[in-house]
Amino acid sequence: MNSGEKSRECYRLRHGEAKDIVGRAAVYGVLIACLGFLFSNIFISYLYFLLKEWLSNNAIGEVVIVVFSLMPIQFVGCGLAWLVYLELSPSKVCLADKLKVYFKTGKPFLLRLQRWVCHSVLIYIMVLIVAQITYLIFLFFDLQIIVQPAMQLFSSLSSLLARCMLVFAILIVAPIFEEVLFRRIMPLAGLHLGFSMPWILSALCFAVLHGSLFVVPSLFAMALILNHVVRKYENLLDAIVIHAMYNLLSLLVFFFLY
Repeated sequence: MNSGEKSRECYRLRHGEAKDIVGRAAVYGVLIACLGFLFSNIFISYLYFLLKEWLSNNAIGEVVIVVFSLMPIQFVGCGLAWLVYLELSPSKVCLADKLKVYFKTGKPFLLRLQRWVCHSVLIYIMVLIVAQITYLIFLFFDLQIIVQPAMQLFSSLSSLLARCMLVFAILIVAPIFEEVLFRRIMPLAGLHLGFSMPWILSALCFAVLHGSLFVVPSLFAMALILNHVVRKYENLLDAIVIHAMYNLLSLLVFFFLY
């Protein structure tokens, strides 16, 4: 083996080791983020209902519950997931430069805006259809219907500040955190672990970790559409904006109906 072949072999080994380290980091990051996500959506969200009498008409108590149930876990998880994503991103272009190009005025932005609106409405219609079918199945088997903890919490809060903080988490923090985790980091971790269809696995985890059996089928359908968006357009920001627009639409409907 000559010096050139030795150099290439050393590079291949170093590159393989680096990919292995990044893959393992993605796996550990997914595990930590999923545990935090599950903790946020199931345990602490229900803590409000356990302490409902004590928190009745207590604005400070409601703000504390919202802060400790959503904000720290989502912000920390979002930050860690975003750092891993940037590390794994094949493009080394500065994030600020990407955003400037992405949100520039003119025809490209209008086309993206049309894409966002169309996909968010499509997802909402799909979720409604699947939710209606799931509702009939739950009625047939006499199963208890439980909505998402975040929606239960939102409908029970009386403090305006607590509601605004929860809306901020649902519209801004959650779409960024969830899309980076389930549309970027988890598929990479799945590939590292040898899963042949990591996108299906990430969609299933996205649905299950929202803390309600009733919404699993509809959120699974939503995740499949978002997976398609990311794979087709190769841009995570599309999925983040569509997810945020869907959450906004859901909140508006929930607010006016309930």
